[in-house]
Amino acid sequence: MIKVINVADLGPLFTENDHQMVGQDGAYSIPTDKGLLFFFGDTIIGKRTPKVSLWYPDGKPIENRPMERFGEIIDMPVNCGLLFRSTNDFEYILNEEGKIRELVPSFPHETPDKWRVWCMHGIQIGKKLYLSYIKVKMLEEGMAPVNFEIHGSGIAVGDTDTWKFTRILDNGHRSIWTADQPMFSSAILDGNDGWIYLYGVRNESGNQKCYLSRVKPDDIEQPEKYRYWDGSGWNRDIRSVQPVMFDMPNEMSVSWNIYLGCWLAVYSEGTGGRIVACTSQRPEGPWSNPVLLHTVEMPEHDLPYPRLIYAAKEHPVLSKNNGSILWITYIEFEEYFPHLLEIKIEKSTT
Repeated sequence: MIKVINVADLGPLFTENDHQMVGQDGAYSIPTDKGLLFFFGDTIIGKRTPKVSLWYPDGKPIENRPMERFGEIIDMPVNCGLLFRSTNDFEYILNEEGKIRELVPSFPHETPDKWRVWCMHGIQIGKKLYLSYIKVKMLEEGMAPVNFEIHGSGIAVGDTDTWKFTRILDNGHRSIWTADQPMFSSAILDGNDGWIYLYGVRNESGNQKCYLSRVKPDDIEQPEKYRYWDGSGWNRDIRSVQPVMFDMPNEMSVSWNIYLGCWLAVYSEGTGGRIVACTSQRPEGPWSNPVLLHTVEMPEHDLPYPRLIYAAKEHPVLSKNNGSILWITYIEFEEYFPHLLEIKIEKSTT
């Protein structure tokens, strides 16, 4: 079990930058041979209008309308990255024009008002860098100011020299994993046992369930080589897959924590601000019940949608004291920057 000793709020990250970046979410971190890559989702370029919500720019929800139509917003790449050295020392990955580069490419028909390719996690194997993603269809209306449905997930392969990526077995109409299958993109880890493990979430009639697949490192580009946890062993038939965790969001982190001596999963529980963690001795579980790490307290807004606090995840490379001090980020939708917490934990027997 985990006991929380202290939580320090270190504030939003990357607010001071050279590229007019005024908001981004996602914020997975991936170790690479060029340094720690932070990988983001929708990224907003331009200037914010004071006291005006990004998501209600004209008093109406933005829904699937292009953000560049409003105020001084000039662009919105749907996924991008930076190399992180410290909270005040980081370098965005740029394209040939000196602008923030979109890493996982979109096809011509995948315009942001209709389709978006959102970052998830990734892993470097040899000289190749693999980035996972989900593909979503933007909806014209719904409960939130931005509404979507997931249509598939996949993996893109590239390198850290050119930062150019190709979507594996994805022609823009079908991804490796389809909408009726778990999205094996939520977290990727090296099990240090000869296998790469991929966690994926599927919404089943409103119930979010997390599943697990694994593959040999040399076979990661071959979907037929993946094996799926069926509750007692590893099966080549994805239809046999059984959940390993429940009530999970699409975004999470899983890492080996030296201090705890086990695997640690960190995620947002709902969208009300609860950040929780589970532990397990094996990637497939059994996983513990979630333990509350922190509840984010944000001022209420007067906009016509509930608070959205999401995308909590740990950044294990940045942990301290072998993992007894965790660095965790989350996104609050109106602030819309990765918000950093430093959480000190200790082992508990109760």
